[in-house]
Amino acid sequence: FFIDAPGEKEAMGPEGLDSERIKVPIGSGRYAEVLADEKYYDRILNMSEYIFAHQSDIKFFYDFLHRKSEGELSDSNLRIVLNKVPNISERIIKIFVMLESQGFIKNFEYEDDKIVFACVEPFVKEMLAVKGSWLEMYVYILAKRSGLFTEVYQSVMVGWALKINPRYTVENEIDVVLMKKGTPIFISCKMTNPKPDALNEIYALANSFGGYGAVPILATSSD
Repeated sequence: FFIDAPGEKEAMGPEGLDSERIKVPIGSGRYAEVLADEKYYDRILNMSEYIFAHQSDIKFFYDFLHRKSEGELSDSNLRIVLNKVPNISERIIKIFVMLESQGFIKNFEYEDDKIVFACVEPFVKEMLAVKGSWLEMYVYILAKRSGLFTEVYQSVMVGWALKINPRYTVENEIDVVLMKKGTPIFISCKMTNPKPDALNEIYALANSFGGYGAVPILATSSD
């Protein structure tokens, strides 16, 4: 289905730009090609709950992964090689072992100051590239399984067309969008302690693209 800009045509868009909202499809936007198959849902929930409970170790792991990956997480190759990693921390090894035991990666090896492993599916590589993907998937799966919503979508892209140049658009991503009895629910997922701007942003997006009665929600795994 489509959401038309409700009410008045003029609105204040992202970053204070005077914009005219354009008709925007609600669907599995930019990340449609890397959404996880349902057979992984239980494993994603289990791993996510571990991640939420051990956020200090997870931050340490992701900082290491991004520092050593040298862009390998952004290409389409599912095999990852991390070079020059002597004296790797046991905290990092433990998370790699958990990812392999849960079936997200395979053929994990650490020898000669090098880590080699393969992601089993493209969505795993996305989740290793973006830490917040775990919370986004967690919320999406729970909402989908609840049976409370007529429609459930993940990573929805919405756009603003500038009045001064309608060909130039500004895009925003909404992590999870739900529909319940005709009411759209817009959810922003934050793994870190959210700043006030995060709440303002999801409120503005829900109001602008969902219309009267739209519900903005900010979900966080932070203490």
